[in-house]
Amino acid sequence: MDSQIPPQQNNNDLEPAIQSAVSKKPSPTFLIVIGAIVLLAVGLLSGYFLSNNIQHSSTTTQQPTSPTLTQVNNTNPTIDPTADWKTYTNTQYGYSFKYPEGTNVAENVEGNPGGTYTAAKLSYLGPTQTASGRTQTELFDGYMVSVTLSWVDATTPLEAATKAAASAKDNCPNSSAATISSVSSITIGGQKAATYSEKNCVGDYTISFIKTSGKIFAITETYNGGTPEIETAYQKITDQIVSTFQFTNQEQATGTTSSKTYTTDASSVQYPSSWYVYQSSPSCALLSDISNPQDIPAKISPTSHQLVSICDSTLAMPQSFPYTNGSSTNTTIKPFTISGYTGIRGNESSTIGLSDVVYLDNPGWGHVEIMLEAGDETTFNQILSTYKFNHKFSDGGQK
Repeated sequence: MDSQIPPQQNNNDLEPAIQSAVSKKPSPTFLIVIGAIVLLAVGLLSGYFLSNNIQHSSTTTQQPTSPTLTQVNNTNPTIDPTADWKTYTNTQYGYSFKYPEGTNVAENVEGNPGGTYTAAKLSYLGPTQTASGRTQTELFDGYMVSVTLSWVDATTPLEAATKAAASAKDNCPNSSAATISSVSSITIGGQKAATYSEKNCVGDYTISFIKTSGKIFAITETYNGGTPEIETAYQKITDQIVSTFQFTNQEQATGTTSSKTYTTDASSVQYPSSWYVYQSSPSCALLSDISNPQDIPAKISPTSHQLVSICDSTLAMPQSFPYTNGSSTNTTIKPFTISGYTGIRGNESSTIGLSDVVYLDNPGWGHVEIMLEAGDETTFNQILSTYKFNHKFSDGGQK
């Protein structure tokens, strides 16, 4: 039997079938199946993305973060580099400071500016200077710290530092190379002080001025080394030494020194307990911070020392006194009253310097002459405020 190709169907015959298939509505069962498939697909996709998001979120939160820096209280005490240092104490002027092992200590060294002397000097010679054998020359490897009664005529540490800094270059061999820092206020041993530094002037140094009980001290740090690193190390040691400086007498440190009373038949007066009384004549006494005030000025410079003279007299109080020997007028004299007593006050020159002179009239007979020959006016005024006449003279004095 021959194989036959089936006859080709006319497209016109298919159109009714296609239109019938398109227009025919799907059965409810078919829609339910299709909806279930769609819902299942949506559920699977949602679960997939949700799972990825959760995993990503979990991974992100577990990433390490930088720690927050917080203040931690250190229970270990700060190490004091001076804890095992030795202590030097000056009983004459009432101060102390620490110094490291190997430092030489000397007291009452003569030959300082203005005729004053160094109350204490610490020194250390480095290996280079020691090996050179030049131990008595200027310091070029080592450090020194000296405490000196100030040679500057001043009443406050700031004034002393300012004056010293202004003239510092004059003492330098090569003044053009020297540099002077500005004066600044600091605290040493709990007390106000003033300081400045100088470089390239017979080495480098720092001078600080501090005052106690009417005296101004100069604390000088000298530090020299072969290299900047060595010099910096030396300066660090001298700074640490100065940082331990303190007054051992709290009364001196606060300026509230206790007092003693000097009494005669005519009068009484209070003076600092650390001072001495020198009876220069039957009617005159010298109050001073040094045991023999007659050494001023021949042996001891009056700078930074205290000297007050008190002389009782049965004669009538004078109404004037010369400014200088031989002068006829003294324009510095003014009326003066203290503790209910009246008198005059003015200046008078002497071999020591310019004196502050007070005459007080005894309400009965005679008068007293109280003179500040050397020292600060604050202490002098405190002494004046305590002066009292004990009784009236009865030995023929004249008014």
